[in-house]
Amino acid sequence: MLFSIIVPVYNDDVYLPQCLDSILSQTYQEFECLLIDDGSTDNCPAICDSYSKKDKRICVYHKKNEGISKTRQFGLDHAKGSYIFFIDSDDWIELSYFDNVYQTIKDENADILFMDFYNESSNGKEKLCVQKPCVNDNDKAIKQVVKGELFSCLWNTVFKRDFYINNKLKFHETVNYGEDTLFIVEALFFKPIIKKINGTFYHHTFNKNSFTQRNKKTKFVERIKFNEQLNILFEKYNRLDLKKYNFIFINDKYEILKSEIFSKEEYHELFKIKINIGYLTQYGVLKYIIMSLAETNLYCFIKYLLTFSQKYKKVRID
Repeated sequence: MLFSIIVPVYNDDVYLPQCLDSILSQTYQEFECLLIDDGSTDNCPAICDSYSKKDKRICVYHKKNEGISKTRQFGLDHAKGSYIFFIDSDDWIELSYFDNVYQTIKDENADILFMDFYNESSNGKEKLCVQKPCVNDNDKAIKQVVKGELFSCLWNTVFKRDFYINNKLKFHETVNYGEDTLFIVEALFFKPIIKKINGTFYHHTFNKNSFTQRNKKTKFVERIKFNEQLNILFEKYNRLDLKKYNFIFINDKYEILKSEIFSKEEYHELFKIKINIGYLTQYGVLKYIIMSLAETNLYCFIKYLLTFSQKYKKVRID
């Protein structure tokens, strides 16, 4: 069975060799690896070309910079495997990852596979992130994603190619942060067979030089587009009831409140979303009170407290 591994590449020349070495070292060998260079300006194009010369399973595509959504879509349009993997170019995988996926799909007729993963922090420490997807109820699985209970990045899932093709799934090209969540939510509306991979094989690396870390203001503005498109999906599939579970954007708003990126005016004008009672149930009294008070004249006081507590915590850690 052929797997298609899609690696979007953009200015990650420090991490890219480790990523590619971990792919080529897999115990399961039947795969193609598509490196989609999205107009990198560092040494990534040369690294991609050198690896393609070493291993015929690697196919390199160089294109102009268009953003992650168009890059992912380009990979999907050129993939030929029965199952599709997305691996970020600054992450790495353990040797038996593909083999374990193969064993899972050999025993189970899955359309989408979720998995646990390791999250590596900026100081090099790893944390195991356990996923508990609802494999018997698609509606509950959608709510898990929208609530933020189920991590919904494409590197955290494996898709059957036929499922993607038959349901005509496409990336939303105007959204470049949260595009994978939109893709997964829409896929779940088509009632896929969901399974979970046993074991943990994926290492997600915190890369402080990545676009989303270097351009945090742009990232959060992109999330506005994400939230708008998510609501469009709810309307398209007649599921406006899911709006009340959308805690993803509220959590973004909390992160924005903690940051020093946006002014008070920008906070209130750009990120218009109401804090509902469901947020209290999901994230507790303290967070609910903080978010509610930030909507009042106490905004500056709340922001000061959050900023102070973060700086105090950082001093204690250092």
